[in-house]
Amino acid sequence: MRRDRLKGAYFVTLVIAFIMLCGMSVMAQDYEADDIDRIYITCDKEMNHLTKAVYESAAIEVVKKDGTVDVSDNQAFVKLRGNSTLKAEKKPVKIKFSSKVSVLGMDKGKKWNVLANAFDKTLMRNALCLELGTKMGLNYISQTGFVDLYYNNQLIGNYLITEPVEAGTGKVEIDESGNDFLIELERERYESDVTYVQTKNGFRFAINEPEVPTDIQYKNIESYLLKVENALKTNRLSEYSKYIDVDSFINYYIVSEIFKAVDFNYSSTRFYVKDNKMYAGPLWDVDLSSGNASKTFYKDYYEGDISYKKLFCTQMKWYSYLIKSDEFINRLNERVKKMFTTIENMYTKNGLGISRIDFLLEHYGKSFERNYQPVSNGGAGWSMTKRYSICDNPIGLEFENHPKTYSENVTMLRNWLKNRVDYLRKEWAGIRNNKVEDLEAVKKSYKSIALSWYNSGEADGNEIWCRAQKGKYKLVKTIFNGYAGEYTIKKLKPGIKYTFKVRSFIKNGGGKIYSDFVFVNKTIKLKSPKCKVKKIDKGVRISWNKIKGADGYIIYRKNKKVAIIKGNKKYKFVLKNTKSKKRYKVKAYVKHAGKKIISK
Repeated sequence: MRRDRLKGAYFVTLVIAFIMLCGMSVMAQDYEADDIDRIYITCDKEMNHLTKAVYESAAIEVVKKDGTVDVSDNQAFVKLRGNSTLKAEKKPVKIKFSSKVSVLGMDKGKKWNVLANAFDKTLMRNALCLELGTKMGLNYISQTGFVDLYYNNQLIGNYLITEPVEAGTGKVEIDESGNDFLIELERERYESDVTYVQTKNGFRFAINEPEVPTDIQYKNIESYLLKVENALKTNRLSEYSKYIDVDSFINYYIVSEIFKAVDFNYSSTRFYVKDNKMYAGPLWDVDLSSGNASKTFYKDYYEGDISYKKLFCTQMKWYSYLIKSDEFINRLNERVKKMFTTIENMYTKNGLGISRIDFLLEHYGKSFERNYQPVSNGGAGWSMTKRYSICDNPIGLEFENHPKTYSENVTMLRNWLKNRVDYLRKEWAGIRNNKVEDLEAVKKSYKSIALSWYNSGEADGNEIWCRAQKGKYKLVKTIFNGYAGEYTIKKLKPGIKYTFKVRSFIKNGGGKIYSDFVFVNKTIKLKSPKCKVKKIDKGVRISWNKIKGADGYIIYRKNKKVAIIKGNKKYKFVLKNTKSKKRYKVKAYVKHAGKKIISK
């Protein structure tokens, strides 16, 4: 038995030694200059035998394009990563070094993601999006670098090495031991080692950090999300700005909506809380974006056959609330205007120089092409036209022909981004949410009516208009107020139907942007007096109580007018030559536009 154990131990030692020797064989070679940085992974397991669950021992070497070794570690590890991307033949991997290292000039870290971008025929969408997010001012976006990946000395293809999204120095810098946290939207996927939290609005978030929250931390996260959602539902900046960093939410939305990532309302959408304030981001996972989405699988991605149209990220309820806030939309449009040159430079040459697409092609184009060249010709041999998932479909149906070449796919991406940005600028500029809600009119006195209303968004002020009966509207008052307003209109007359209309406005340069009018009708009831009839010599005396606001009174006998009393000073009338006390009544009237309006 002991002999068998010794044999087993000896065998394991040999295996480890073999792995290290494999690593040493890679690390010992002399590297020549190349057109792109490279990563060499040496492992005793073939790549198609790796799993997502277990790290395998490996020797890893990162080599700069000038041939110098950047990182060398023969005690490193490798495993598969990803979810839907694992279904592709070109697998994404996660590598782990034995200690924290800087890779290709990026901040030090132990773990690194190496993305295959198998669903994206251009290989550029993730890099473009993350770069734009960084320029827009979003924090903690993963640093990236394109590399050629070699596994056991075989070229696997062009990959994108990125920092993982996690807490840590130079990453998402939060204190996960306290009340800070990092969450990721996860609508359906479930992993046994992950803690999830459900919001009142029906969102399910995976708690990324802290990885294992305490009961107190979990309740704190749950409570904070409730506060955020309640505040967002108000559509008022003064409320939601207490809990969220508005600028980060604006920048995150702009970038996400431009790229129109299919997963935005499903997964990979992250938020973090730092020092009791929620921030949007970091960005992640946009290979299925910018027109690269199956019309069959993502039906709501398209408007007819056009994929670049339609606001898409507002499907996420938080942003459906924010987009209804005028202050949010106004600040969003200002941000787009300020950053437009940077946004435009993604796909076309402008004052900032050549487009970022052309920049990537200039620096990494040979590697991109090599990814699709046959193995016999020194390439990785991946297909340009094969679908690796039911989700990916680089055929935007707005394009006449199926892009069959790499350059055609790049042209598709370039045109799509231009069309998308042009569409969004017009769409966002046309959103006017400032409106009046819950307009009410209440009698204040016999000659005044109190109006009250609520402004959705934060208007700069309101205009109040009024008309009597069917006359012309007149501007009564312009007031400057916040989200709630009230105003009492005086010198009115009872019995007259008044129509009030109120609209809000936002200052825009030297002018104003108005909301639609909201209307309400109100009539102050003109009361009828109670009359008394008394016999007197040679007739009857009719008396009545004063009606406030009346211009006069009309006396009736048997529904026939017998007298009109002008003014509101006399409250009695003597009718001569009659002895009957029966069937008399008095009505009040007011005069408007030359006509009498009589009480009921």
